[in-house]
Amino acid sequence: MNFVFLVTHFPTLENPSSNLEKLTMIGIQQDRILRKKKVSPPIKEHILNDLSKFSQKPPKPDVANNGNCQPYGCPLYPPELTPQLNESLIRSFQHNQLEHFLEPFFTETFAMLTQQGKSHKENQDRGLFISPFVIHDNEVPTNDSLPSFLAAIFDGHNSLGHLVAQEVVEQLPNTLAENLRKSLHGAWWKDDYNSDALVAAAFNDTFLQVNKNGTPFNFLRGGTTASVALRYGSKLYMANAGDSQIVLVSVTKPNGTVNLEFMTRKDKPFEVDEMERIKKMGGKIHINPLHPKDARVVVHSTASRDTIALAMSRSLGDWEWKHVGVTAEPIVHSIDLNEPRYKNTQSLFLIVASDGMWNIRRDKFYANQFATAFDDNLIEHSAANSASGVHPPSDPKLRPAFKLHDVFQRITPRTKKGYCDDITSIII
Repeated sequence: MNFVFLVTHFPTLENPSSNLEKLTMIGIQQDRILRKKKVSPPIKEHILNDLSKFSQKPPKPDVANNGNCQPYGCPLYPPELTPQLNESLIRSFQHNQLEHFLEPFFTETFAMLTQQGKSHKENQDRGLFISPFVIHDNEVPTNDSLPSFLAAIFDGHNSLGHLVAQEVVEQLPNTLAENLRKSLHGAWWKDDYNSDALVAAAFNDTFLQVNKNGTPFNFLRGGTTASVALRYGSKLYMANAGDSQIVLVSVTKPNGTVNLEFMTRKDKPFEVDEMERIKKMGGKIHINPLHPKDARVVVHSTASRDTIALAMSRSLGDWEWKHVGVTAEPIVHSIDLNEPRYKNTQSLFLIVASDGMWNIRRDKFYANQFATAFDDNLIEHSAANSASGVHPPSDPKLRPAFKLHDVFQRITPRTKKGYCDDITSIII
């Protein structure tokens, strides 16, 4: 049996609407300081550095897993597909061996990659992968022999979305680990204990805490989606807020049929439950009659001094929308991978990706493409050359990297005029 949770509201952790005006004024005062002509460049630079303390990107790919380990594990961040990295990957495929600095990010069981689109000056996506994901202390023992991982995508939006996504990718893993310890105590992952509701509550608390503790200047002017997958043993938990998505794919016996087993929902204002909550809290939704699914939540922004709209109904950040029903609460789903429908498959894998990928091709396309990376019986389907003209490598360890790189090449517009959002994907 699958467990699906629509997490309830915890008012003590949300940004109280009474504080919104105060937070907005903080941002406006900071703007006024920066705009005064009497502020000298050194002072202005100092203020900017203080306000943007989370603006630094994760470590470069070749050092991302060195000296970066935390009590919960060693996070890896997706390498960016620059022309230089593209050349390194192609050389690796041609020589049937990954170049040394790429080895942490591409293995036989997972691959991760990000690419800046043409819609922003910089990549607003962030992601991470941690395996194993350690969630215990001396008082709360766990079975460390069980497989575990944490995979997450954060897709920033609006002017400072990249700063919000950066802050969330840094803060969420530790906050989640702490909340899981507090929620589960000595009942941690016992076979006879239904921990699903407690894990869902820990996810809910984590999203709300990270949102509440955000830097006001950034969280007023930007937001981010959050798609987070946690596996521990046979349990898979998926928490989502926004329009990034997590997809579970299986390849079934005996014919090697590729199936979309589960997909998190894109949280959009046109959804009935989302629209009801937003309108109940006094929010206004603009619906285009020609494209009703492109509905947007409209607010008058004090920080921007303009009327602005948001294309999603759940997110972290976007503080000026919180008092009108755009919540940071995630929808949490639980799946037991020991169920017969999953145990009897040839292979089972997960795709965690930003909407820059999902908006270009259908979900089934990605499921079919990535299935050839993890299922030996489908390898013959990938015998043709890739979009970049490279023949698939024979080493199984390179297959996930090859297919992920190939998919990025296939969905990226070939002309400079073609629109392309930031794309980030992790396959496990």
